[in-house]
Amino acid sequence: MDDLDAAQVAWAACDAAAHPAASERQHATAQSLALARTIAAGTAVDAPALWNWLVARWAAWRTADAALVGDSAARKAAAEGVRALLVIARNSAAQANHAITVLQHWDDVCGVLAHCLRFETMTEPALLPMVRVLAQLLANAATCDSALQRIVWKLHVLGEEASPSADAVQRLLSSPDPKTALAAAVLVLNCVDTAYEEELNGTMSTPPQKASFAHDVVHTSAGLRLIETLLSVYDAALLDEDTDTTDELIQVTAAIVQRLFKCGLFGVLFERLRPRTGDEPHISAHQVTLLQVLGACLDERLALRKGESKTNRMSTRMLSNVMQKSQRLAHSTAPLMPLFCELSAYAVRVMQQHVDGGGVDDFRGLIRAHMALLALLHALHLLGMCAQEDIVHRETSGETEFLAGMRNPASGVVDACLALLHEANRFFPAQSHFQPGREAQAAHIHARYPEAEGPDRPEGDDGRAKRLVSELATGRASGPDDRPTGGLEDGPAHGPAALRSSATHSPAAGAEGQEQASVDGGTRDGTPLSSDCAAPAPPEHHVPTATGRVHPVTDTRPALYRLKCSVLQLLGTLVYEPNGARHLPEVRALQDQVRERGGLLDTLNMTQLDKHNPYIREYAIFTLRYLLAGNAASQALIASLRAVPPEQASAKHTSDGSPPTPSGAASMP
Repeated sequence: MDDLDAAQVAWAACDAAAHPAASERQHATAQSLALARTIAAGTAVDAPALWNWLVARWAAWRTADAALVGDSAARKAAAEGVRALLVIARNSAAQANHAITVLQHWDDVCGVLAHCLRFETMTEPALLPMVRVLAQLLANAATCDSALQRIVWKLHVLGEEASPSADAVQRLLSSPDPKTALAAAVLVLNCVDTAYEEELNGTMSTPPQKASFAHDVVHTSAGLRLIETLLSVYDAALLDEDTDTTDELIQVTAAIVQRLFKCGLFGVLFERLRPRTGDEPHISAHQVTLLQVLGACLDERLALRKGESKTNRMSTRMLSNVMQKSQRLAHSTAPLMPLFCELSAYAVRVMQQHVDGGGVDDFRGLIRAHMALLALLHALHLLGMCAQEDIVHRETSGETEFLAGMRNPASGVVDACLALLHEANRFFPAQSHFQPGREAQAAHIHARYPEAEGPDRPEGDDGRAKRLVSELATGRASGPDDRPTGGLEDGPAHGPAALRSSATHSPAAGAEGQEQASVDGGTRDGTPLSSDCAAPAPPEHHVPTATGRVHPVTDTRPALYRLKCSVLQLLGTLVYEPNGARHLPEVRALQDQVRERGGLLDTLNMTQLDKHNPYIREYAIFTLRYLLAGNAASQALIASLRAVPPEQASAKHTSDGSPPTPSGAASMP
């Protein structure tokens, strides 16, 4: 007796019993799994007989399952047996010699799909393993045979015909079971790989042929809904615990986006995901996620570029049509630069409105723009880095053309970077990691002088501490860290002095925030402070900044985390020239453009610590190096800077009412 006969006999015994015992069900399930292993090993099986038996078993289960609703134990026991039968079908669908039989019985598979993808079934924990195997069955069918692949795509992705399971793949992607979602994502990847193989073999036209599955993903409503679901699942997987399944799901999603990017379809997909109505900025959450996935793909692309040998690079170039690849990359990257300029203009406008006193009640649009800008800046930076790798090898590629386009003043990328850097520094100046907040300072003093809270304490050390605590509570204390300094080298402890440029100007903090301590340090009456006491706090509801002024913390301003350092990173990539590379006139023009727009001083202003922009000093120093390299005019501008004495800055503020210059600031002579 072969495995098929053994499985049929075992299930017949279960059917003969009015109330089959658990052992009989377990035996039938075990025989079914043994048959599935036999098929997976490639052992010959009568495929028509196998599928006729499977279809009959499925029909009987669907009838019985309707009567088991409400009896979770019986339903779970029946589902375990059906799962074993679906494992047989899954392994059969992976065999090329079974493809014709599977195709003939696909209507029966659609019936099982329609029954299993109902809401009450998809959310029943006991039935999730069965649904998972069903998703794997679809993935195998779409992989092993081209005819089955077209049927699966046509019926269960596009829903072109009246099918009870027209949105099966989308529903499986939305499953709460990560392994089910992974199987559905693999199905999409295997279908999109067909277009990718055409691209590798040079048989794909530009743009791709309309018969391509990748084209369907981008240009049809059903394909767009599928991508939106996939991106939502990707977002959820990023927040999930680190498991092998979620990691694989993230990798499969990135592989799908990478295929679309290399086929030249990323740009069209990105534009189709864009909202056409609603408040500014016109950017959707799916677009932001898609940009993040693109960044992950470009990270891998850059790592591969760095690891390629000269021989492999030249071989790849000679075996493929470089011009055609460049055209596809141009199609994929077409919306990136215009969107960056649009989002930058919106962010600059909102920040200017807030800083200049117009007031902004709702920063939600700025927060959305900030998230999109971070993803865009990362993608633009990585594309530029890929281009730099090609420049080192004296090669021309789509990336080198894209880098030249970003450097071109007509693109607006450099101007957008400079405006964004300037306004972001005005909107939320740098805050040092080492500047304690008012609450931390008060807690430190209370811990050191617990007696200071008692009534009628003498005016000794404890009395002075009591008064200091009171000053902290009212925000009227000052101390040695408020002393003005005399030059760039003698700036605040939390970073180098800011330059006196429009990038550092912000509204004055008021009379209390402008008060300075005496030169020898201490309170207003000259009483010296203990060296163990932390620096007194700024006025209530304010925080110190690296510019030497204070800003309120009760407003809803977002800190725009990593925005300034990301802008500097892109600027550094644009102005960078590898060692040994020929000096390009476009780089010299970019240096001049940055200097003429005031960006050189803004960049120099970024060489101070900022807890909201990690490693910003390093990014600023790197960018400054190449902004000054070989440019005498820019070097002369930096050399002409002079430190502004504190008393001169105070006198200017008194005479013309302008905002005070930060401690140790510099200005043009």
